[in-house]
Amino acid sequence: MNQKSHQRHPQLPPQQERYQDNMNFNKAKREKQQPQQFGILKMKLISNYLKKNSKNNFNLKAIYLSMYILSAITSTENNSLPLIEPYFLSLFNSHSALSTIGIMTNISLAIGKPPMSKIMDVFGRSEGIVVAMILYSFGSILTSSSTNVVQYGIARMASALGSQGLQLAQLIIVADTSSLEWRALLTSTITSPWLLTTWIGPIFASWFLSMGEMGYRVIYLIFGFTVPLCAFSMVLVLSREWKMITTTLSHNLSQDHSSPSTSSQELTINYHSQSQTSSFDSLIIQALKQRHHQSNTFWSQAWSQLDIVGLLLLTISCGMLLLPLTWRVVGAESWFDSKRCSCLAVGLIFLILFVKYESVYAKYPVVPIRLLKHRTLLMGSSVCFWHFICQYTYESYFTSFLQVARFTSPRDAQYIQQSYLFTACISAMLCGLLVKWTQRYKIWVIIGILLHGVGMLMMVRSRKLDNPMAEIVISQIIGGFGGGFTTLAAQLGVQAVVKHSDVGISTAVFLTITQIGGAVGSSFAGSVWNSGLLKALTRRLPLSEHHNIEKIVGDLRFTLEYEGINRIKINESYIEVQRILNWLALLGLIPCLVSGMMMANVDLSSTGDHESGKALDEEVESDERNDEEISTNSENERSRLLD
Repeated sequence: MNQKSHQRHPQLPPQQERYQDNMNFNKAKREKQQPQQFGILKMKLISNYLKKNSKNNFNLKAIYLSMYILSAITSTENNSLPLIEPYFLSLFNSHSALSTIGIMTNISLAIGKPPMSKIMDVFGRSEGIVVAMILYSFGSILTSSSTNVVQYGIARMASALGSQGLQLAQLIIVADTSSLEWRALLTSTITSPWLLTTWIGPIFASWFLSMGEMGYRVIYLIFGFTVPLCAFSMVLVLSREWKMITTTLSHNLSQDHSSPSTSSQELTINYHSQSQTSSFDSLIIQALKQRHHQSNTFWSQAWSQLDIVGLLLLTISCGMLLLPLTWRVVGAESWFDSKRCSCLAVGLIFLILFVKYESVYAKYPVVPIRLLKHRTLLMGSSVCFWHFICQYTYESYFTSFLQVARFTSPRDAQYIQQSYLFTACISAMLCGLLVKWTQRYKIWVIIGILLHGVGMLMMVRSRKLDNPMAEIVISQIIGGFGGGFTTLAAQLGVQAVVKHSDVGISTAVFLTITQIGGAVGSSFAGSVWNSGLLKALTRRLPLSEHHNIEKIVGDLRFTLEYEGINRIKINESYIEVQRILNWLALLGLIPCLVSGMMMANVDLSSTGDHESGKALDEEVESDERNDEEISTNSENERSRLLD
């Protein structure tokens, strides 16, 4: 190869050889960079155009207003449906399947985020929202018409896929339109409707609960219509903004975008170093139009950029690894039986194939391997993985425990449980202000975990028949205060150590690992509840009631009809099992704290390196300066040699 190279340019003097080497180095450096995808460039243009044009502040406010409205409806749903679900499942004599449904929805929430992030990166944020809307509507309609627990579970999985897509879109859009210093506060305000819907949701659900089976079904239809309707308003705002920008900037585009030999990849990478007469926005438009008019067909382009093979491998591996969590342990059966071990082994094989394919063959990987080298990303995801294990372990059957053992109404039970989320929303906004003030996030992760631990200790103590209800509520409030700090600060830490083009997929990875924690927690809860409650009831109830034990475990309505000494025995059994769940949740906070302490203490005000908190506009300016410097040096060297 070296001999051929010298034969090709035998007459080059040493100075021109150095110039040629410099140009080759710059070319290799550019080719090594991965071209940004259409959806990322599209949202970057919208974001920068909104920032640079003060007249468009209204449009930016409209985007956030749409997200607030959507958050208000989805938070009402999240505060209403948990009250309906135990009674809906009792229609099929499957109240004990609560944890299984929770695991199934968490699996959907986990495996759905990377594909949804890919769709938003390839096609655009609004296009991803439309896909999420369709999935959510389909799942809600199917839920309302469910006739058995299997159909109900599949329907809730479809709804969860749509719901996580809408949640992910909101988080990514906030990251697209904000700097790191303000991102925590803006993210926390998106959840501010929870402060009101925490109290409205149970009232809303109680009204439908009083209607019986018809009410159980109608409420799912209502949310299946209103949630997509509110999400569509956000699609309209983004689409209108994109159309307005392309129309406004179209007159700045050159008739001849590039020579036929110029590839779309080179144009996309080098858009900063084009003619100085073109604006930054016009150059991005050129890149986007070039991508649309390239010779490849739409489906081949989608196949390449969506990384269909990688998505399939990831989905199969996650599904096979998480599926055993949904299987109940019956009698003396071991959790690690041959069926479960085989499923786990297949999942591990597909996971290894996924890593190999992504690192070697994928041009646009679902999860870039470089992200997995970020200690803070992994440790931040681990923090919320263990946090969700803790939360789902003790909350899966908490409202049922309150109704049976503490004689609360369904509405009051939901109020008590949701006091955790109510406090978490307040503490998240406070955390956002503290992060802006201190320019640090790690200290608030640690404080949040410690506060959550204090709340968990109180929860263990208060799980008795004679403890005042106020003690239970206070334990929920303290735990929620810590939870709000933990989740928001950990998410910001993950976003702070990656480039802006990786914010979407890094957020998806973070939320995926988080939801897997929820699935594991639900599995723990279901296993302990079903086996523990069965044993406790068998030990306490008289032989004359043993034939009803399966129905007591499976039907909440039947359990609530018990009175007298047998009801006291049932209450004691509920107390015993709930205390076990609380102790398991408390132990889960130990690795959570260790993971938090291993995160990097990033200075969010730093503007030097992106991994130290560089914002989007700083990234763009730095790229422009670097490209201009390379171009200027190369031109100066060319002129000197020609002279």
